[in-house]
Amino acid sequence: MERVQTTPIQAQNQSTPDWCNQKIFQRNRLAPRSYYLPDTAVCLNGKWAFNYSQTPQQAPDCKTFSSRSPFEPETQDVAWAPIDVPGHWQLQGYGRPHYTNIVYPFPVCPPDAPTENPTGTYCRVFSLPSTFSEDSQLRLRFDGVDSAFYLWLNGVEVGYAQGSRNPAEFDITKHVRRGKPNHILVKVLQWCSGSYIEDQDQWWLSGIFRDVHLIALPGRARIEDFFIKTQLDEKYEDAALDVDIDLVLQDECLLSLDLRDTNGKLITKEKHIPLSSKSTKYSHSIKVLNPHKWTAETPYLYTLEIRLSSAMGGANPIHSINHAVGFRSVEVKNGNIRVNGKAILFQGSNRHDNHPHLGRAVSSDWVRRDLLLMKNHNINAVRCSHYPSHPSLPGLCDELGLWVIDEADLECHGFATAAASGLNLEGLNYEEKVQRTSKDAADYTSDNVEWESAYLDRMYQLVERDKNHPSVIIWSLGNEAFYGRNHAAMSKWAKKRDPGRLIHYEPDWQARTTDMISHMYTSPADLQREAESEGDDFEKPIILCEYAHAMGNGPGLLDTYRSLFRSQRRLQGGFI
Repeated sequence: MERVQTTPIQAQNQSTPDWCNQKIFQRNRLAPRSYYLPDTAVCLNGKWAFNYSQTPQQAPDCKTFSSRSPFEPETQDVAWAPIDVPGHWQLQGYGRPHYTNIVYPFPVCPPDAPTENPTGTYCRVFSLPSTFSEDSQLRLRFDGVDSAFYLWLNGVEVGYAQGSRNPAEFDITKHVRRGKPNHILVKVLQWCSGSYIEDQDQWWLSGIFRDVHLIALPGRARIEDFFIKTQLDEKYEDAALDVDIDLVLQDECLLSLDLRDTNGKLITKEKHIPLSSKSTKYSHSIKVLNPHKWTAETPYLYTLEIRLSSAMGGANPIHSINHAVGFRSVEVKNGNIRVNGKAILFQGSNRHDNHPHLGRAVSSDWVRRDLLLMKNHNINAVRCSHYPSHPSLPGLCDELGLWVIDEADLECHGFATAAASGLNLEGLNYEEKVQRTSKDAADYTSDNVEWESAYLDRMYQLVERDKNHPSVIIWSLGNEAFYGRNHAAMSKWAKKRDPGRLIHYEPDWQARTTDMISHMYTSPADLQREAESEGDDFEKPIILCEYAHAMGNGPGLLDTYRSLFRSQRRLQGGFI
């Protein structure tokens, strides 16, 4: 992959804080990679020390408190209290949660964040396990922090990141003290420039709300990332298994690839492929005769082991990764979305990460519970609304069998209110209002070149994290963020990076950069009229990414929608 350029700590412009600069969305964050946790990963969830301040300027000095415990006598002038990580501070006694649907809960002046910007400072002490090798590369990984944060370790500023529902991983090797306590401080800001493009219809909740891990990877030779792709032949029988691997090597190594079926039987074995110490990338293709095909109805999974060994010999591999593989192809053909050559029908649901007491701080067990409930009620597809879900979700959908539309953490619906403030919209219906306001609303961020890198980063994060999951058949560019040049850039990058999946984005009404026409809450009559007027020969299918809004007396007309989905060939279902 194209490695993402990092912004160094020393490049900060002190006149504009990072959290008010749309071009600074990370400092020293490692390039995004496929999600997996090595056996060496140590979970740092649990009780952390916490301080709540009304502004970033009033928060504790991280230089001071990163070098010793906040509970030592000389630090007692700062109010510290225990808090659960993962969790939201508004659900643990600090500040208030906000629910606004569309309207921003702060003044609209992008990219500036409000001056009154509540800040939570978290502290945790850890020691390196004795099992960690001396030459390990050490990382801290945060799977979700809302909305922006600085990481300090032992009095040194390590980095900065924003993008609440995206992971951030940092190399901390040179800052760690072996054999001594290590002090992590994380300063989390409630609002940042990224908050303007995180205006999803949900509760605004802040803090470290997903898992935190300390990770050790081999220092001299490791698999940095990998991309597993499957292609079926024209008859949808035999397959090619293509594997692209990013490497960090200081020594000559041997690479092995083993594919096993669900019972552990060895299907193919590619053994002892030599790699020089200068190798940074390696690609390999394996032909597999008539494998079991993955679908939402038949979620058959193989396992690929990628193994890196020393060229000098040795019984144990230096680095190995096991990942599930599902053989399937995705395409638009004859006006339909087809998987393994067959048109599919989405009986889908939009899904938020949500818990009645914990907000978005859900566990993988909670996600599994949700998905099993959906499967038990004949739901066969999930739209991750409107951000990448908990990182366990794609793997669980691989296992249980669900089609997934995986969506970028991107929505700026609130600009519609700002754009409409000077217009007379009286008498217009919803779609007419959207048409009138969309161009002006898009000018704020979506059609503004100053925001292009921030938009692209959210697409990078989405694709790189979840690219190895067969259940993910469609990438979505976001939700209710109007349409502009930055969406076109996102689509262009994603199609180049991953041509084996489709692109979705509902506000692209003309499907200029998407592979399907997508609607929200279109009436059955209008839906039927569109399908019939354009005819079956139109090259792109139609889906409803949202319909049957289940609030108040809704939903209704489900039988009418279902009848249309089955009678009109180009209508391929939707997501409640």
